[in-house]
Amino acid sequence: MGAEMPATLLTVRGSYHHAWEQLRRSWARLLLLVLVGGLLPAGVAMLLLVLGQVAEAGGAVALGPVFVVLANVYVWLVLVPLTYGWSYAILRVARGEPPRVADAFAVFGRAYLPSLGAFVLVLAQIAAGMLLIVPGIRAQARLAFVPFLVVDEGLGAKAAIRESWRRSAGHGRTILGVSLLGAPLLLAGLLLGLVGMVPTLLWTMLALASLYAAITTRLARPVPVPPVSPP
Repeated sequence: MGAEMPATLLTVRGSYHHAWEQLRRSWARLLLLVLVGGLLPAGVAMLLLVLGQVAEAGGAVALGPVFVVLANVYVWLVLVPLTYGWSYAILRVARGEPPRVADAFAVFGRAYLPSLGAFVLVLAQIAAGMLLIVPGIRAQARLAFVPFLVVDEGLGAKAAIRESWRRSAGHGRTILGVSLLGAPLLLAGLLLGLVGMVPTLLWTMLALASLYAAITTRLARPVPVPPVSPP
């Protein structure tokens, strides 16, 4: 499970502070992880879409939709599970372990089908909740731990959803706080282009992973039993 996570990480400030320390310590390897495990796979989808446009512009009208279909299949079968693999890789960094590109792709060997199933179920629950806005926001916060549970702990899709609700109990506001603070950070990074977007995205992801790791460590500790006084 990695290194012991201090109780101070159970706050928004503590999570972001710990995340910043991990980002500062491992920024070079994290950039390699972004390139190989993020930008290159995403680039394949973009390439398929561009090839479709080129085919249509060149007169091969029938090939355009084929490339679009291939791009969509690739997104669902490769990029969607890879988002769960990214959560696993970031979690290991939050626990103080060195970033490894292989961690992002570990999902394909250990939790491929559960990651697809969990993604669909989580998306459906959040979408249904968004019809009333507040339940959707609550669901998004309480289900934030599903990717970690699927890949790191090997839970199935339904089991991971149930466990995420259980494990996030009492921490919903903190999880929401991590997400809300991440929004202006990501916006500021976006204004700086890719140079700003990448570190702010990593910082936010590391903060959520740090919070999850701290909660998991806390729940794993044995509950102290007071000594029984002799009669």
